[in-house]
Amino acid sequence: MARFVEAVAGYFADIGVRAKIVPTEYASYRKKRLGFDLPGEMGPLATPTRPLAGFVSLARLLFHSQGRFTSIRDPQLDALIEAMENALDEETARKHFTAIYRYLYHHYNHLTAVELDVPYATSARIAKWDLGGAVWDQNFLYLVRQQEP
Repeated sequence: MARFVEAVAGYFADIGVRAKIVPTEYASYRKKRLGFDLPGEMGPLATPTRPLAGFVSLARLLFHSQGRFTSIRDPQLDALIEAMENALDEETARKHFTAIYRYLYHHYNHLTAVELDVPYATSARIAKWDLGGAVWDQNFLYLVRQQEP
């Protein structure tokens, strides 16, 4: 992450924005973020692409004004999230999901800097491995548990 932050600061310098890098432990950053005490600061956040069910809870957590880990206070975005949460069918929810991402993109609430593909390996001995079917990231204990004979 340190090299990534240095690269971003370098890109900012190229366009005339001076960034001051302040090494911070995650626990300290998290406390400031949860206390809405990050004016003018940036911090990395890993929010992998998730299936729709995972995005619904993640959207509220990160983007809704009442979210536990939000840094945004935006009534228009809140309304989009609430519309997605209240959708009664998957097609409608997906339309709202798309509208939320477009809103975030056009309002610069978050800067998506990189999307990583993470390779996984598995075998028939794995007890449970439903990549893409979980709401949150996979529990890597699945990789070490053997299937029952």
